[in-house]
Amino acid sequence: MTPDEIEQAVINNIRENKDQEIPKLKACLSSSSADSKEKAYCADKLGIIYNFIDDDLNSKTQSIQYFHIAYKLAPNNATYADNACLHTFTSIIKYSTIAVSSKKEANFLLSNFDLMAKCADYVFPWFKPVKDFGKEFLIAGAASNLGKFYYKNAQTKDDLETAKKFFKIAYDSETYLKVTHGGNLAAVHYKLGEIKEAATLYEECLGTEITEDFPKTEKANCAGVLSLIALESKAFKQALSFSKIAHKLDPDNGYYLHNLASSYFATKQYNKAKHYFEKCTGAELTDQFTEGTRDSCYHGLELIGSLNTEL
Repeated sequence: MTPDEIEQAVINNIRENKDQEIPKLKACLSSSSADSKEKAYCADKLGIIYNFIDDDLNSKTQSIQYFHIAYKLAPNNATYADNACLHTFTSIIKYSTIAVSSKKEANFLLSNFDLMAKCADYVFPWFKPVKDFGKEFLIAGAASNLGKFYYKNAQTKDDLETAKKFFKIAYDSETYLKVTHGGNLAAVHYKLGEIKEAATLYEECLGTEITEDFPKTEKANCAGVLSLIALESKAFKQALSFSKIAHKLDPDNGYYLHNLASSYFATKQYNKAKHYFEKCTGAELTDQFTEGTRDSCYHGLELIGSLNTEL
């Protein structure tokens, strides 16, 4: 038999006998007569069984939990430590680079994230993915992808708070993409009405040099949101300054054209406001620049037309 055939035979045997083995091993764990060494052995075997039952995320979660029970009961046992940390990492590591696409995946990652973070030091630096990319990058990636899922699918304030928690972990964990993580964190602060915190992060973003990983469109977005914050707080000169930056970085963006026109209007520079309101009526619609925002551009032109101002 080849090594792959041997491995498959072992897996098949585990699956065939799981219904008999699982109750015995669980009874061992709950037994008052079993010592910690015996319970650790039973927990580790349960981890192995649940790992091979199928690829269902619930089974993977149970597997990880039993491996960590074994490790906790016998922390000096290298086999239990390997099983706990390597199975945690290999089950979760893909979410460092692949988006979380379902609530089931989100719950899996959420329930095991702390265990992954705790295992990071144990598997570093000899575990190849950690050696290649660094534990901070992997933790930040998984945290960021979990934050993005909760932010995108938020239905309650608690969902946004969960997104904020994991964006903050990503922001604090790693420096290579810190400005991107900061932008994500700023967005959720803004959506939660935490304007001061959002503005601080967007200003930090605005002071960052443009690179391949931080393109000018992302920097323009930071300036664009800052201009909106300034407009909402009636800091019109500041709004105009930020609007100019956003427009310079992304001149065809209708959202920035609207903010620039609104800033000129607020500072009573009606000729310039009219020019940019006219430009934004013909801009391409996007997630930022919606039909509603375009209607606001037409409304701005109507307001200017109604003014008794020499244009």
